[in-house]
Amino acid sequence: MRCPRKEALPEPWLRGTLGEVSEVPRAVLHALELGREDLWKWCFGLSDGQLNARPAGIASVAFPIRHIARSLDRSVIMRLPSFLLVCIGVQII
Repeated sequence: MRCPRKEALPEPWLRGTLGEVSEVPRAVLHALELGREDLWKWCFGLSDGQLNARPAGIASVAFPIRHIARSLDRSVIMRLPSFLLVCIGVQII
């Protein structure tokens, strides 16, 4: 089963969104948005069994999803204060 969205949107960075955010943080936010959309597109409708299946002993689909989520958690927690300052235009030395 594929994602129920009917229209194909251009990638987030081509939509002209987040114009109030400076370039580098905007690129990060667009990458995260694209990842969220791809996850929805390719994993929508998969059951827990399908996400966690390990055909021929290879890693499940769920493994990299969990890895990405945990890596983002650590990255965001460590960098959030400086990232927010950059988003509001404070120069960090």
